[in-house]
Amino acid sequence: VFIGHSRRCAPAMVLAEALYGYLTSELGLRVWLDVKMDDKSVVAMEHGVRRSRAFIAIITGPCINPDRPDDDPTVNAYFSREYCLKELRWAIDAGKAIQPVIRAEDRTNIGTLMADAPEDLGFIGGI
Repeated sequence: VFIGHSRRCAPAMVLAEALYGYLTSELGLRVWLDVKMDDKSVVAMEHGVRRSRAFIAIITGPCINPDRPDDDPTVNAYFSREYCLKELRWAIDAGKAIQPVIRAEDRTNIGTLMADAPEDLGFIGGI
């Protein structure tokens, strides 16, 4: 399983870590999560996506980057992050099962979150 998330969004990182812990400890799955990997290069990311059985996309909207709190929060949203989009497109290209995940707090904002998706990825909201 590959977990894709915006590393500039603290709530996404918390959710990614929680999913990683559950999937590895409780279900015994092998999981690719960038912060747990020795090699975080673009090549390693693509390899991780293509070798996974499933792709979990943690969809988040604008959020404050704890490392750079003065940044515009909109640039930290999942669909604004270049590598989040690359990972998702690699998963689509490789025919991986894709499971979008949102935080419970965002359940009333699904339409807003999905409105930010690039046109070719808008179908993710229907999964």
